[in-house]
Amino acid sequence: MSKQKQPPQQEPLLLTIRQAARRMKMSDYKTYMMARSGDLPLVRIGRSVRIPVKALERWVEDRTTMAPEASHATPAGPPLTNNMRNS
Repeated sequence: MSKQKQPPQQEPLLLTIRQAARRMKMSDYKTYMMARSGDLPLVRIGRSVRIPVKALERWVEDRTTMAPEASHATPAGPPLTNNMRNS
């Protein structure tokens, strides 16, 4: 018997809230609230809500910040005021 090759799995175009949450390592509730508030890109199909994969990836990229270099890092906590420096 010969094994038939399975076609490669294609990534879905749209994700459910749960799938998007798992992909972002966030809770379903937080992801749902972000979608509901309009913070996440979404598509409505009837009563179904889906998140486009490419839009989600762009959304994450747009919100990704680079950590400052160690030499330019600011110390943790509030800046020192004159009153604090003189104490």
